[in-house]
Amino acid sequence: MNAGTRSAVSTLLAADPSVKPDSIPLALAVLDGKANAPSLNGQPVRLLTINEFAKRFGCTTRSVQRWIATGEIKFVRRGRLVRIPESELSG
Repeated sequence: MNAGTRSAVSTLLAADPSVKPDSIPLALAVLDGKANAPSLNGQPVRLLTINEFAKRFGCTTRSVQRWIATGEIKFVRRGRLVRIPESELSG
């Protein structure tokens, strides 16, 4: 991890105390400088909005928000924006 990445992680943890340690790799994928094409370990990661996730999973947006609040699904929060990795659909 280079100095810039360490700084980004420190900033992320300081700015949002709700960030869980297991979501750090996903957050790094979003912060890798390619906002349109985040990747994790060299593999592309497709991030969905709450609405997109709910439609594809066949549930309400409120259910998705509840799962996020209880930690049942992984997510990335960037300011007010919340994104859920597509891989959570199969999990």
